[in-house]
Amino acid sequence: MKKNQFAALKSAVECSDNAKKVNPLDLSADQDLTIAFMNMVAIEKQSSSPQLVQMVQEMRTNLMRPLLNNSVYEGDVWDASENMLNSAVLHMDAGLRALESGEKETAYAAFDSAYEAWVVFMGILYGFNTNDK
Repeated sequence: MKKNQFAALKSAVECSDNAKKVNPLDLSADQDLTIAFMNMVAIEKQSSSPQLVQMVQEMRTNLMRPLLNNSVYEGDVWDASENMLNSAVLHMDAGLRALESGEKETAYAAFDSAYEAWVVFMGILYGFNTNDK
């Protein structure tokens, strides 16, 4: 995604979020839920229990369906949203590891990438078209 496309998407996501907030300092309900999704993905990736992974995947899927308008949970939109969510989690994890190792520049670059993936994920949830110029 080009920088200007990302900036436009980021702005649209921020405007949409701000319109939903009662208190501008609070996260929107959708933002809260996406943090939960990211934690669920982390559990799925780190758990050695197949039963736990399946339970968490089913829970995350059921929670994501209404946000993706139920009708599109199978196909390109669903896959793209899951890929962006996974990317955000992986970049956050890489950033945390780099920070623990004292590699601040690497960590902040990873955190920036995680944020970009999260913005695209939110854009997908809100139905914004990233192909707009």
